[in-house]
Order: sequence, then C-alpha cells, then structure tokens
Amino acid sequence: MATNNIKSTSEQKKPAVELAVFNLESITEVTDLQLIAKQIQQYLFVRGKTNLEQLQTHAYIPTVANIFALTGSVLDLLLYITDKKTGDAGTQQTALLGANLIGLFLEPNNQAHARMALRPMLGLMAECLYPENGKMKSTDIKRLGLHLNAMIAGDLEKFLQETLAKLPELLTNVTMLGLDILRSLGTPPSADFPITRIGSAGASAEKRDPKLKFTNWAVPLIDLLAAPSQSDDSAKIKVEASSALIQDALKATATLGSALQQQSNAGQKYTLAWLIQESLKAIKEQQKKANASVPTNQTGEHEQHTKGDILEFVSLQANALNAAPCTGVDSQTNNSINYSIGAEKVEHIDFSLPKINFSFSRHYHSQRGEFDNGMIGARWMMPFSSVIQQSPKGYIFIDDQGRKHQLPSSIAYQVLCCTIRKPHSSTIRRWRFNSKFGHRMELAVP
Repeated sequence: MATNNIKSTSEQKKPAVELAVFNLESITEVTDLQLIAKQIQQYLFVRGKTNLEQLQTHAYIPTVANIFALTGSVLDLLLYITDKKTGDAGTQQTALLGANLIGLFLEPNNQAHARMALRPMLGLMAECLYPENGKMKSTDIKRLGLHLNAMIAGDLEKFLQETLAKLPELLTNVTMLGLDILRSLGTPPSADFPITRIGSAGASAEKRDPKLKFTNWAVPLIDLLAAPSQSDDSAKIKVEASSALIQDALKATATLGSALQQQSNAGQKYTLAWLIQESLKAIKEQQKKANASVPTNQTGEHEQHTKGDILEFVSLQANALNAAPCTGVDSQTNNSINYSIGAEKVEHIDFSLPKINFSFSRHYHSQRGEFDNGMIGARWMMPFSSVIQQSPKGYIFIDDQGRKHQLPSSIAYQVLCCTIRKPHSSTIRRWRFNSKFGHRMELAVP
C-alpha cells in the first residue's frame, strides 16, 4: 500500500542549462575542465575549421586567472553563437554566460575577489531555482553564507542586496569582455597552424586566484588539452557541421549587449537579478522561522568556516563509466517503474525534522546488484552510500546514483586489516586505503 513516505522519483521538468556545484576542496584533478576545453576545440574545428592554436594570436584579452570562469565563458559564448535559445531557455542560457563572465573580467582589480566569490553563488542559485518548482532551502542558504565568508568576510543578505544594486554596472563590464572575446573568435586565423603555443600567457591553466591574471584566453585552454586525462573526456555536446563561425560570431556582437543587460531585470523570471531577488526572499523567510523558533533568552551563533566551504561549478562533467540509466520525464511512469529500462526506483523517508530542514531518507533501485549485501537492505542506499570494486583496470567507484567511475591509477593504498566471511561463498578481503589526497576508502575484494 502506498504511504505518504513513499514518493515517485520521476523527474521534474529539466532546466535549459545544467550545472554541477561542488566544494572546491573536493577537486583533485582538472578532468571536467579538460572536457570543456575539448568541447571548445571541437566547436572551433567543426563550425569554423580552426582551433585554439590558430586563434591564440588574436586572444590577447586580459582576464582574471579563474580557469572555471574562463572555460565556462568561452563555451557559453560558442553556444550563444551557434545554438542561441529563446524564451525562458534563452534567459537561463544568457544568465549562465553572464555569471561566468562576472567571474572573469579584470577591472577593477581590487574587487576581483568579490566577483570570483559571486560567480559560484549565482551557480548555486540557478541549480536550486531553475528546476520546475525549485526553491532555496535553508541548507542552500547556509552554503552560500559559508562560501561568502570563506572568500570575503561579510553578511550574506547585505552582500546580495549590494550586488543587486550594482548588477547593471557589472553587466556593462561583462558585456565589454564578452564582445572582445566574440571579436577574437570572429577574426580570421592565420593561414598556417602554429607548431607550438605562445610561451607566456600569465598564470598557469589550473589557477583560480583573483590576484593573478591570464593575458591570453586561449593558452590556458591549450594547456588543459595538453595535460594527461584520468577520465573519459569525450565531447558531450553534438556540434552541427558548418563553416560560418566567423560570420556568426560577428553577428552575435549585435545582440549580446542587450541580452546581458536584460539580466539586471528582476521582474523577468530566471534572470540573474531574479535569482538574487528570490534568494533574498528565501533568506527573509528563513529569518522569520528562526526568530519564531528560538526562545527569547537564547541567542544564535554565526558559523564561519574558512576551509572546505568555497564553492565552484561547471556546466559539463566528464563521462562516468556505465552512467546510470536516463531518468527524464519521457522514461518514467507516474509511479515507481522506469519503463525505459524495466527498473523500479523508490525513495523512502524514515523521519524528518521540518524545523531544521533535516530528513533521513533512503532509496531503492532494482538494478543495483552491487548493493545486494547493503547494511540497510538489498539494493537500498542512503545519500552517502558508495562502493568500490576491483576491475581489470584497477578499481571502480560506484556513487549513490549507481554511476561507475574509473579511479585513477595513481591512488596509493595501504592494507590495514584482514579477511571476513562472505555469505554463500568463500572469503573476501577487506581493504582500507588512503589516497594521496587524504581520502580514506574501504574496499571488499573477492
């Protein structure tokens, strides 16, 4: 019998843009950035019969040394040129472009740290508010506040209010940078491919430092392409063949300014100003709830961290091995059966504490055979569950969505304990190991 605790996992209407927000400290390699650089290279070749190596001679446009904002800005500009959306989708597409450019433009230098802090905050707002019926939860607001105070000391509400007031000026600067990059894309490349890249372009490709700058936007992307990759970085966006990149880039210069300036209109849904306005509303609502639930003789304490709270985002992620099956609206019934793959998926909430926005939930997937011996039941997982299995190529990490990720061969492990009995079989060895990045993991091997 269905209960209120059982709910369908059918997907809501997907937003026009997809992005992944994460804690910067969790990043140990540049695989996702390499994927974006490769996607940019593919766009240039398929649509313009050129590449980054050719364009670098026209790419001397100084920017802040923010590799996340740089990769995102160039990819978003290419999407604006070649696949410009309209309506709500167009507003979301331009908002993401504006957010990336905000984290990239250089002047004034003494405010670069604030703009670098703002970019992932806008990304988190978009991740929360762009899905159908999306909203900012108290945990999201807390992440914004901790991120802000890890980057610059300040009150979250005041920072967003000041940002909303300054947004038209920010977007004017953003427009100038975006137009400069568009013009460099619209400049015919030299006849011959350079054999080697230009030597000095400011900070190195992996930098994210408001005190440093890139002097050439193409060179950090070339550096990313040259670095060895630990994952599948196959291009994920299909690019239609054409030879009109130069013409399309110059044509886009006529509309980019007005499209970006429209992002300061808080009355238009999905704009950057709307994201900030909705976040401010959520903060006000949280304050009301907090005031109502805290006794008069009790005071609150502001929590401030400086390590592990800095956020970043990317709009493309490298492919996982054997990614979890599709979960879009067209592949799901109104109940728990995904008829595209014949799988059953159920989410169960065991208990919740609404006042502090906490719930304990677990989910079931009928095709997750790796979790047959899970501690909460066969093929049931919690949000923080994960498994590591041995494979012919090393080890595979299976995340809580059932996606399989090939672990880098550079992981060093150390055996710390011995054997335990495996039901219906002989014995298995249980390993615990520390990666070179300080992460501890446990592995069961037959």
